[in-house]
Amino acid sequence: MKNPAQLPVRIVIFGDSISAYRDNLNVASLQLSEKLKSEGIPFVFINSGVRGNTTEMGRARFQQDVLNHSPDVVIMAFGTNDSAVDVYLGKSEPRVTLERYSENLAFFLSELARRNIQAILYSSPPVLPTEQPSKCTIRLDEYLACQRQLATDYSCFYVDVHKTFWDKAGGDGGKVLRDLYLPDGMHPNESGQTVIAEAIWQLWQEQPGILNSRAQEPAAELL
Repeated sequence: MKNPAQLPVRIVIFGDSISAYRDNLNVASLQLSEKLKSEGIPFVFINSGVRGNTTEMGRARFQQDVLNHSPDVVIMAFGTNDSAVDVYLGKSEPRVTLERYSENLAFFLSELARRNIQAILYSSPPVLPTEQPSKCTIRLDEYLACQRQLATDYSCFYVDVHKTFWDKAGGDGGKVLRDLYLPDGMHPNESGQTVIAEAIWQLWQEQPGILNSRAQEPAAELL
């Protein structure tokens, strides 16, 4: 899986609080960095996750936080915040409509494809019911279906960590997920971040060309 030219592969992870740095948590990007080091793969790994972000917010910073880093690989994870309905504010529709969410993801994928940058989408983890009255209702299923469809439409790699979490839960469902991976019902703890990191690492092992690919053009063009 080593880059034969020994040029550092430039990787950006771009998303919301699922991918962002969070306190002292050993998030997936840090775990993947350790795996790359252990394999002797030269790399630069940039975490451009921002807590609370939607694709709409991500679109506003896409140039600065993704393209300006001239990446070879971009890993994207958006969906939970986009699909949230702020019922405590009297809202009845998601923060970002499904149509606009699809447009935003399609924009990211098309711009990356235009620059010969490898794109990886990974799905949002499950969202479990909370014991307290929720401020938000999460309409995630339609947004997950949109992710899968766009991954097909744009021939990019798709890592279904949502399914992986449920597979690990087995017959006990949400209780196992909450006890082991998603203590607040939404945000993966370190073990949950390991689930994500291992799923992405497995893709890289199955598709070693991802880490050997180099973007053909500089990515500093303004949109």
